[in-house]
Amino acid sequence: MDYQSMCEHLAKIIKVPIREYDSNHRLRHVFGDFNAIPSSLEEDSNALEMYDELNKMTLPVAFSDKNLLYTAVLYVEELSCYFIFGRVKVPHADQIIQRHSYADLETICEAVSLFYDYLYDQKISIFDILSSSMDESSIQAEISKKLGETAFQYQEMGELHNPYDQEQREQASIREGNHDKLMLSFQESYAGRVASLSKDELRSIKNLGIVVLAISTRSAIEGGVHSEQAFLLSDSYILKVDEAKTQNEVYNIVRGAEIYFTKLVSETKEIKVENPLIFRTKNLILKKMHEKIVAEEMARELNTTQHIYRQFLKRKQE
Repeated sequence: MDYQSMCEHLAKIIKVPIREYDSNHRLRHVFGDFNAIPSSLEEDSNALEMYDELNKMTLPVAFSDKNLLYTAVLYVEELSCYFIFGRVKVPHADQIIQRHSYADLETICEAVSLFYDYLYDQKISIFDILSSSMDESSIQAEISKKLGETAFQYQEMGELHNPYDQEQREQASIREGNHDKLMLSFQESYAGRVASLSKDELRSIKNLGIVVLAISTRSAIEGGVHSEQAFLLSDSYILKVDEAKTQNEVYNIVRGAEIYFTKLVSETKEIKVENPLIFRTKNLILKKMHEKIVAEEMARELNTTQHIYRQFLKRKQE
């Protein structure tokens, strides 16, 4: 099994060295050029101990994160060795400051998945890798405990959540592109209260606003708004919510987003039958927003002639 070349390539792609340890936790090899310092790999021992404590579980993979610095350990029984993908210490002029070289969560998981597929000819997903290190029973126990505490708190205070019917009417207004109906849904009164999604009151309102934006985005897409356009708008609104300094600011951003989504749906529905070429071109332009748009390349991807495409652009500009 020639795995060393694969490890060298992967290390260069993820820009973090991959380490191989034998079954006794002795370092065998470091893949990928790396300007190491004596303490570069000292945290690997903790990762190996964590893996052994998990007892290899369902998959031979264990995953951990420390201050958003990710590490994955893969045990290969046929080779009797461990492979570590993830953070290492790097040299720094001020040795008091600890710096790390690392890759993001998705990159680490994709590297492990590719290497696992290479070794076993079997695919594993990011979900498989992350869940392999979770203790589901303890998580469910914590959720049950939290559910009991929350339910007791609501009963003690004699409160209920705001009604689901109101949310349905609000989202239906967006899907229909009906501005008047949306404004009526905003004016409804009810005895319930909004959910508490954080111990910090402002953070709770922000989280709730992000939930509403996510739901409203999908309602707009169901109403006919192009998905890429809707998601780009959603991302922008969510970033504005995250920057908000007051609850009132969050409220205005979210309500403004719902109104704008409703307006977009209404405009979309006004175009009863759109030329398929126009629709496909819009879709392609949205995907290439940050690229130079060349008529010849667009015509080729749209499977039409340059002449027709140039005429189409000319008419659109007119």
